Amino acid sequence: MVDVKFKDLIDTISEGIPKYRKAIFKALIIGMIVGESNKCISGIFRMFELLMFSMGISRRCFYGFLQSGKLPLDKVWNKLLGMFGESLMTAGRLIFVVDDTTYGKTGRKIAGCDSHYDHASKINSSKYIHGHCRVLIGVLAFIHNRWACLPISNGLYRLKKSVDKAQFKTKIEIAGKLIRQASERFSCNILIATDSWFGNKSLLKELGKELVERINILTRLRKDTRLYDVCVENSGKRGRKRKYGKKLPKLSELAETLERIKDNLLIYGRKRECEYSEFIAMHRGFMRQVKVVLIYNRNGYIFPIVSTD
Repeated sequence: MVDVKFKDLIDTISEGIPKYRKAIFKALIIGMIVGESNKCISGIFRMFELLMFSMGISRRCFYGFLQSGKLPLDKVWNKLLGMFGESLMTAGRLIFVVDDTTYGKTGRKIAGCDSHYDHASKINSSKYIHGHCRVLIGVLAFIHNRWACLPISNGLYRLKKSVDKAQFKTKIEIAGKLIRQASERFSCNILIATDSWFGNKSLLKELGKELVERINILTRLRKDTRLYDVCVENSGKRGRKRKYGKKLPKLSELAETLERIKDNLLIYGRKRECEYSEFIAMHRGFMRQVKVVLIYNRNGYIFPIVSTD
């Protein structure tokens, strides 16, 4: 990655912040890295409390800085991404990851909080979380024999009943906006890695035709998705050539007829033996040819992955 001292990095990315707020910004970044185990905001303030008061920064001023909507965060991210440059690229392209996260809050008078459904809740936990739900976008980079994510932007998702109908945006709309903003900083091809909830036709529609030409999606394939064979026959009839071939069997039936490949792949930081199959098919959602990879588990479980590349 970038060979630069931490102090110089903080000074560079804080150039767009007013002088009287730089101390709070630097204290916040340092506290999040080397602070207490829970990394909470109140703990960061307690760590630098004496230093803050000596500079005339009160608790109210500290929290007011965090709530300010005029911070030039886009300029900060542009400087940071510009410093990384081509080191963020993998095989000549950028890999973006898109997902949403929900975290609870204990107070009832916190702005932006709703009761969100938690699909990843444990068995003995509540299915709903009162807190914030954010759509995140980051850059994936291969560092120290592992994949690491550098988050670059996020957007707050509110329930439709909690905001004005004219201002309501779905998670797909928020993700599309974040991807468009991030893609403006780069001119190379982009691969979006996401789950099956975001990886669908709606996201491509939200991105627009101009951006779709240099973007591919890597996502998990739903097991009930119907795929079609690539049509190569020429019927001789007049009119446009047929785009979709015959409908393929279900993935569970198709997996029994495919040739399985065994290979040692880098998974979770080390080489592991993996058994998989791959084939090319037509996907009606993406309206193009896709590559499907079926990964087999020891218990016979099939994990399907699809890519528009």
